[in-house]
Amino acid sequence: MKLSDLKPARALSEQFGIKAIIYGAPGSCKTPSIATAPKPVCLVTEPGMLSTRGLDYACFEAQNVGQIDEFFKWALQSDECKNTFETIAIDSISQLAEIYLVDGLKKHSHGLQAYGYMGEEVAKKCDQLFYQKQFNVVLLAKVTQIDADNPKYRPFLPGKQLNTYIPHLFDEILFASKQLVPGQGDRAVPTLTCYETYNAMARDRSGKLADLEPFNISHIFKKILS
Repeated sequence: MKLSDLKPARALSEQFGIKAIIYGAPGSCKTPSIATAPKPVCLVTEPGMLSTRGLDYACFEAQNVGQIDEFFKWALQSDECKNTFETIAIDSISQLAEIYLVDGLKKHSHGLQAYGYMGEEVAKKCDQLFYQKQFNVVLLAKVTQIDADNPKYRPFLPGKQLNTYIPHLFDEILFASKQLVPGQGDRAVPTLTCYETYNAMARDRSGKLADLEPFNISHIFKKILS
């Protein structure tokens, strides 16, 4: 190693796209928001895409681990994907984990082994996405509350391993909901909570976002990069 091998920290961060988790309850506009991302391609693991009617972003439907692996191989290795898209989305990472859990229960007689298999496979997939230099990544997730003593909302992932690992991995954790916003009239509108509150996990490592942002992924990314 030589002194000339060193780079400014900003140069390292600029090599990678923005990696975000967006989670929320049904009806919080998570799925149609993918259309607002820069040139998105979406791995769809959940049924019920009625909210996307009228939208035409590219999707690949996966209902088993073979189809998930097929998408990942194409998305992360093919020049076709790299030359066409800027954002890889998964709708949802919660359901993707459930698919791996079902597969694990078929392969392992012991439930703990099945959860271990699921945790390892999903963590591996998230690592592959996180360290991609060519793409932004948006993981949509269901919402859960840990328990009655700690009712804070957080992304839902089955098992214990992923609930610790995945939130620490991603730079942006954004809570999707409908709220009254000053200057937006008297109707609740889709918003993203970008920082921790008393009732929701959220994080913006860039420090560029406001407490509440409009639910537009390209707007969020441009603000982070400004």
